[in-house]
Amino acid sequence: MPEVRRRSGAWDDEIAGVKLLFDQNLSRRLVPLLRDVCPEAFHLSSRRLAEVEGAAIVTKDTDFLNRSVLLGHPPKVIWISLGNCSTTAVERVLRVRRDDIARFISDNHLSHLIIA
Repeated sequence: MPEVRRRSGAWDDEIAGVKLLFDQNLSRRLVPLLRDVCPEAFHLSSRRLAEVEGAAIVTKDTDFLNRSVLLGHPPKVIWISLGNCSTTAVERVLRVRRDDIARFISDNHLSHLIIA
């Protein structure tokens, strides 16, 4: 299968409009750091609940993962299982795994993605 080429650093158009909601256990700094690859990213601290509808939750909290396992989606949950790490490490892993995230978001059968 041929490799799909994308704009430099950007997620494909299917993912560009998807909202990623960073939970409060992740740094607010991730939003501007990842703006080039995910313009629809935002942090929970900056939104009201009505504005997060349709967003995939990015978290380090197992409560969201457990809810996803038990109840499915929505919302989709991306669980960052890196332990105690820097914001830079979280940014790096999200950039490296962006193709996996894009596939996860577009697959209506999947409710959670674990990134370790």
